[in-house]
Amino acid sequence: MARHYLSQLFAPQSIAVFGASQSPDSVGARVFENLKQGGYPGRIHAINPKYTTINGDTCHPSIKDINECIDLAVITTPAHTIVDIIRACGDHGVSAAIVISAGFAERGAAGHDLKKTVIELGRQRGFGGMNGEVIVENIAMLQLVKDLGFTSVQSRDDPAVRLVSKTL
Repeated sequence: MARHYLSQLFAPQSIAVFGASQSPDSVGARVFENLKQGGYPGRIHAINPKYTTINGDTCHPSIKDINECIDLAVITTPAHTIVDIIRACGDHGVSAAIVISAGFAERGAAGHDLKKTVIELGRQRGFGGMNGEVIVENIAMLQLVKDLGFTSVQSRDDPAVRLVSKTL
């Protein structure tokens, strides 16, 4: 039986975290650590050209350096880097992405235009999702983070409400 087209988003078997970092205050570091500590059962790949390892885990300079299929890209880099990352993800066969970044609508017309470019590029590169949108901004994604504050995951067994939100 074929996987549902949203499985890559809601039940990915492998995740690439763009912007993973050794800086404990960065969103990329928090997402990467929360995935590891939160019991995510799939493969997690750190991507950041500034590092070769992050706390003992291999860190790849780009997605091109990962020799396996990636279901989900979690992109925690500045907005101006997103277009090239989405392009590389599409070339690698990634079909779902979560963008956690600033610099889109809050930057006025230039940010709005950048957002439209990213969405259109995602459509061209085969990213699926609700209403064809590629950007899910400022979210707490099932096992990615415990709450909207990106705090550390204590336990997956605790009773909690999980939230997925999309803004346009």
